[in-house]
Amino acid sequence: MHAFLITGPDTKTVNQKMKEVSEKISSRQLEFSIEKIELVRELNDFLRLKEPEKTVIVIRDCDRATTEALNAFLKNLEEPQKNIKFILTARNVYKIPETILSRCQIVRTINSDKTSVNKEIDGFFEQGVGEKLKTAGTYKKRDEAEEFLKGLIKYMHQKILNGEGNYSKRSKTLKLLSVTLDNISANGNVTIQLTNLVVKLDNLTSIGDKSKV
Repeated sequence: MHAFLITGPDTKTVNQKMKEVSEKISSRQLEFSIEKIELVRELNDFLRLKEPEKTVIVIRDCDRATTEALNAFLKNLEEPQKNIKFILTARNVYKIPETILSRCQIVRTINSDKTSVNKEIDGFFEQGVGEKLKTAGTYKKRDEAEEFLKGLIKYMHQKILNGEGNYSKRSKTLKLLSVTLDNISANGNVTIQLTNLVVKLDNLTSIGDKSKV
């Protein structure tokens, strides 16, 4: 794999994981920004030099980049140079286009700060159906999908115990999450199961009571 995307809400944890990945690659490291298309052009000018030695290009917070900049950067992942590897970081993976996600090995970090983790999970329920599908689509591996669902289940269960929100809707949401986890654990197709979950969550929100899930 020539590109890695390290995601998570905690900068310190992401930086530590980035260091670990970089050390495994054992290459010299250079840092660029692609927040704006002008910066992508600077990176592209550098890459035209055809690096003779193994080099890691670090790009932080690529979820802050404009769509135009991300599209301009994409060609570097589609036609990678032999001696170039990329390490990208992002707090919100759902803001990254699928065209880039599909060309990266996604490395998720676990934040020891429970409050930050809860905010990230709650953010999933706040997303629209399109954003939920994009977020769910980043979970390709069975074990990663299971951990993601376990986090959602734990969070939702705590909300019910605390008496927060609409009890009936949260209970139905918890059941949907549990069934999806069981199906994936039983060797169900990860992408299909997570997509079905998002559709059912959207139907739950669309029918009847409009209060928060």
